[in-house]
Parts: sequence; structure tokens; C-alpha cells
Amino acid sequence: MNSFSVPDNLSIQGKAAVEVIVKRLRADISDLIDQGYNVFVSPNEWKDRGEQYGLKGELVIIHDGGDLARYFSYDCEDYPAVQRMNDDLGKVGLYAEQCTRWYSAVYKL
Repeated sequence: MNSFSVPDNLSIQGKAAVEVIVKRLRADISDLIDQGYNVFVSPNEWKDRGEQYGLKGELVIIHDGGDLARYFSYDCEDYPAVQRMNDDLGKVGLYAEQCTRWYSAVYKL
């Protein structure tokens, strides 16, 4: 399993979010690096971990300073990248919201 694998128990919207995110990453980053951890997590798995934010979303994204951080973390100050990702997600009725400095969640519009 690579770090961009799709969790088994995602909703249809969660799976669509993964597709959109990976497509954006491939368009912008020529060589995606394995992050060393699963980037995509289902809200149920997140709840089982004892986390408290992002549980009502369709997908949780762990970006923790990796390739995805600039698309989800305002701390990276790459606001055009955040906007591009949300524009892409919006086309399938979704949006991303940063939960903490190291992870975000995707929700239905």
C-alpha cells in the first residue's frame, strides 16, 4: 500500500475527493513522493483513533508537511494552491477545511 491509497470504507463522495486530489497533485507535482504514512483516512478510522475534528467529513487528509500541505494548510501560505484544490473539489460538490496544522477534512458543499 502506498501513501496515496484509497481507504476501503469511504463514501462515494470520499472516493471522488481522493480522485480529485490525486489528479491535482499529478498535474502540479511531476514526482509524487511516498509520504511514509497513509495520507487518506476514512472518518470512521479517524474516529477510532480518538481524533475529534473532521469526523463528519467524507475524507480526512493527513498533510503534515508533505506534498499535500500546500494545498490544505494555510500555514504554508500558498493560497493559490489551496484555492486550486478547493476549485477542483467544488466541481464535484466538495470542499476542504483545515482541521489542525497537520490534517484537513473534505465535506459536502
